[in-house]
Amino acid sequence: MSSHSSTRENPDTYNRKSRRYRVHQVVLTALLAAVIACLSQLSVPFPGGVPLTLQTVAVSFAGYFAGRAKGTAAVAVYLALGCIGAPVFSGFTGGAEKFVSPTGGFLIGFLALSFMCGVGSFCKNAAASVLCGAAGLAVCHVSGIAVLSLVTGRTVQEAFLTGSLPYLLKDLISVAAARFLASFISVIYLRSKSQ
Repeated sequence: MSSHSSTRENPDTYNRKSRRYRVHQVVLTALLAAVIACLSQLSVPFPGGVPLTLQTVAVSFAGYFAGRAKGTAAVAVYLALGCIGAPVFSGFTGGAEKFVSPTGGFLIGFLALSFMCGVGSFCKNAAASVLCGAAGLAVCHVSGIAVLSLVTGRTVQEAFLTGSLPYLLKDLISVAAARFLASFISVIYLRSKSQ
């Protein structure tokens, strides 16, 4: 038997590791979706029709911590649960009608936010990483403004002034906080795995 074949991994061992990895990914995605749902309930109503929540932190964290694919998948699971009526959106609400409500565009935009935070998770430079998240946040706000304008009959300018502008600074801080929180937890997670 050659030395190459003797070091080849047993197929059964490989299959077990592969299965374990897939289970780990599914659990991580579900856990992040649950975190987004929980933080969505911490909301303060605002006059513009868009409540102040911690969703932005949770969605950004999912992307920064789990990466583009798994972070976006967690957001997709969260949105799908809400779409079928699970009370996961702010104020313990759910249902497909939420996507054509004043907050619907922001919900859809969370996919872009998480994806771009996932792109930013590969950046070594913290500022570049946060800028990627900010780009996703911009897409999220544009989507939110568009739907808010459509469903309320407000002009785009009015929708921006009532549904986006009051939240911009808070949302930018949320993206930056999520990036540093994800980095911190990743370091702790990797240290625990290596012990």
